[in-house]
Amino acid sequence: NNMELAQIREVALQAFVNLKDELEVTIDIEIVDATNVLELLDSMDIVSLIMETEGLVEALLGRYIALANESTFDADGSPLLSFNTWVGYIKEMVEENNE
Repeated sequence: NNMELAQIREVALQAFVNLKDELEVTIDIEIVDATNVLELLDSMDIVSLIMETEGLVEALLGRYIALANESTFDADGSPLLSFNTWVGYIKEMVEENNE
């Protein structure tokens, strides 16, 4: 039950759409590989983004995968420093949790 990178990318993008639509977070740029998510969103919105992403991943996989850890908010090493790294990080977490 492995997720393809393209699928994860879609889910990760969908989370931003949901933030915009449901939480009325202002996201006025197109999300591309190089987008720095930490600079784009404030910390409350980042928490919402992570939870939203977790929910979408869970809906796809049928199981919960935690995406937040101490590195998520680390200004130097966070996977959220670029959208591309974030997608890769989600894929990694999914694979680590593959029974």
